[in-house]
Amino acid sequence: MRIKGIACPSFLGGRGHTERRFLGAVSPGVEKQRVPLSGIVGALLVLLGATAILGWLVLGLGIVVKVDASEVFQLIREQQELALGLMVVLVVSGGALLWRSQIGRLATRLVEAEGSARAEREQTWIALGESEAGLHRAQAMARLGHVITGPDGSFESWSDTLPRLIGVEPQRMPRSTREWLDFVHPEDREKFRAKSIQAATGGGRVEVDYRLQRPDGAWIHVHQFIEPLEDRPAAGGNRRWFSTVQDVTERRRGEEALAQLAAIVESSDEAIIGKTLEGSVTSWNRGAEKLFGYAAAEMIGKPVSLLIPADRLDEELNILRGLRRGESIDHLETVRRRKDGSLVDVSVSSSPVLDSEGRTVGASKIAHDITGLKRALEERTRQQDQLIAITHRLATLQEKERLDIARELHDRVGQNLSMLSINLERLRGKSAGRESAERIGDCVAIVEAMGLVIQDVLIELKPSMLANYGLVDAVRWHARDFSRRTGITVEVIGDTDPALRLGPEVEMALFRIAQAALNNVAQHARAKSVQVSLERNGGRIAFRIRDDGIGLDAEQAMASGRWGLAGMRERAEAIGGALRIESLPGHGTRITVEAEIA
Repeated sequence: MRIKGIACPSFLGGRGHTERRFLGAVSPGVEKQRVPLSGIVGALLVLLGATAILGWLVLGLGIVVKVDASEVFQLIREQQELALGLMVVLVVSGGALLWRSQIGRLATRLVEAEGSARAEREQTWIALGESEAGLHRAQAMARLGHVITGPDGSFESWSDTLPRLIGVEPQRMPRSTREWLDFVHPEDREKFRAKSIQAATGGGRVEVDYRLQRPDGAWIHVHQFIEPLEDRPAAGGNRRWFSTVQDVTERRRGEEALAQLAAIVESSDEAIIGKTLEGSVTSWNRGAEKLFGYAAAEMIGKPVSLLIPADRLDEELNILRGLRRGESIDHLETVRRRKDGSLVDVSVSSSPVLDSEGRTVGASKIAHDITGLKRALEERTRQQDQLIAITHRLATLQEKERLDIARELHDRVGQNLSMLSINLERLRGKSAGRESAERIGDCVAIVEAMGLVIQDVLIELKPSMLANYGLVDAVRWHARDFSRRTGITVEVIGDTDPALRLGPEVEMALFRIAQAALNNVAQHARAKSVQVSLERNGGRIAFRIRDDGIGLDAEQAMASGRWGLAGMRERAEAIGGALRIESLPGHGTRITVEAEIA
């Protein structure tokens, strides 16, 4: 049979990796030979020698077997009977022994044991390497490093990730706690020193948070766990300890941001409430306490429906359904109930709260007390209604005053001028002198001119066309006179059917607005043409005056109230309508009055 050399770890090599070979391989084809006594004695000396950790068993047959001494000793202990038998045979036979009888089986067992041990060691080394690589990756991902510190404060070993964590090259890594202290923020050094002493002397686990400055000047926050490696301190009274150092800068920033946000929420005057998608309250700030009267302890875990009046429960259910679908609610004006049972007007905004995967896991709700705002709006509305009523009354009084003035002009001034004209004509007929007749003729002409002026004034004060024929015909008549005086073309569009006439007050207000608008066009617009239109759509009208002039700044014009715009707006509001001006410099102006009609 052929037996090859068997490789085993050698304790003489320091780490079990050194192999030595003193003899060559055995000759092939050897089945059975005698073993000289000197060979057996040599083998036994090697096996039993106290200092021979690894040797070579040299057999007379020339068989070379590389063995681990500890394993051979174990086999001898297990096979004491075999060893004794061998010795007896050697004594009796004078050193002759059949190889296959005992030594062959022993060698075979040694070969098998060594192969199994080698495979087991290889698997162990592979597993250890994988574990170390996994640990290294895990520490790098977690921004984590570790260091073992001796009783004197010197660093015995550290992970490859630690120098990178503090931003230094491996050769510049601190070698002791004293050097490490140079990286610690001055305000944190005393805390770090106290915790280190506690870990070295106390024997318990210690945690400490502090700041480190990297060589580039950046400050990072670290969290360090310190744990003793020995139950009892060394001779100097200190222990060796194991520390893990983790960069928690991002976590601290997140915590600070959350703390700041929490402080803002807590100090806000707005009621800010967190709730589940089922409507249970999860957070309750001071603003909510102030608005609704419930303390946080009274509401957290309770249904938010405690705040909802009975007639608005469906409203809250609809809000929750929308939140589950990821929808937000913005500025919903509604009513909520306080702890004392009183109702409060609020504006509610609700938004879904999402987790890291974008799933809706809850909701936030902001409620703003709008009681004061509602009251202010109601008061403003009341004042506007009063103003409209006053404006309407003033417009009515103005029209009445116009009619009274027109009546006085017609009945008194007009009649007196007529009598004066008649008398002057009579005097001119009876006059003997030519000069007197001419003077009297001039007086008659003056009186007639005054009559025409008064007639125009009467038309302005009391447009008879409006009363007799309606708005469209009255505006068309006024537009012809306007075009004659200014040279600006005016087109009037509208239905003149008497059955579609508006009420007297509405027609008068729109007519006065048209008069004022045309007067502005003549004075300021530099327009060449104007279009006036009246449109009806069911119970609503739209009255428009549009020109092609130079235009104006509509907002500024309305705010200033110039060019009679304030009076036009008041007249529109007096009939329950609204006046709108649309204009851009260089693009003309359009004035629109929209109103509901009975």
